[in-house]
Amino acid sequence: LGGNSLYAGENDVSILYRYSQRHGRLHRNAPLPGDLVFFDNTTDLNRDGSYNDLLTHVGIVERIQNDGTIIFVHQIGPRPVRARMNLSQPQKVQDPKTGQRLNHILRRGTKGAPPKTTAALFAGFATISL
Repeated sequence: LGGNSLYAGENDVSILYRYSQRHGRLHRNAPLPGDLVFFDNTTDLNRDGSYNDLLTHVGIVERIQNDGTIIFVHQIGPRPVRARMNLSQPQKVQDPKTGQRLNHILRRGTKGAPPKTTAALFAGFATISL
């Protein structure tokens, strides 16, 4: 989509978010396939020793299951992968009754901090008009 950094500390994800503000619709519910999904605090981007960095990761919604679990595609490592996110149960990795995965872990636990799920790090959706 293109874009240039206008502000100190901006990254590719924040540039894409800003593009979405100008050319689309930002929202926090009712995603559709093709929407972007943004995450905060997935990494210590500014390397200050804290997870306090907004807009650090992005994915694309592939589909939404009947139970509300969102399947999205994102890049982790060398290949794109599918992950799950259920916003109604942000702290649960699996449904205790069915064993079905609800959320993937997006940030590993480090330095005594617990791991964080996709839903716990969710920042918003964007529907972009090109």
